[in-house]
Amino acid sequence: MRNLFFRGTNWQVEVDGGAFKLIAYRSLEKPTLSPGANVNVLIHRVYAFDGLKTTVVENDLKHDPIR
Repeated sequence: MRNLFFRGTNWQVEVDGGAFKLIAYRSLEKPTLSPGANVNVLIHRVYAFDGLKTTVVENDLKHDPIR
């Protein structure tokens, strides 16, 4: 984890994902993290920006394939 910011109703967490910076949100009820901590991330959706175009990609693996 790179940075942690208090946003009033949650924590904004910046995670170094190699070539990408991931921004996630964490509930205030969860234990506090510290910069440099290792974290696991489940990505629900990605907003990909390419110039003026934005694409939203949902993670199909988060859904139960049996249902």
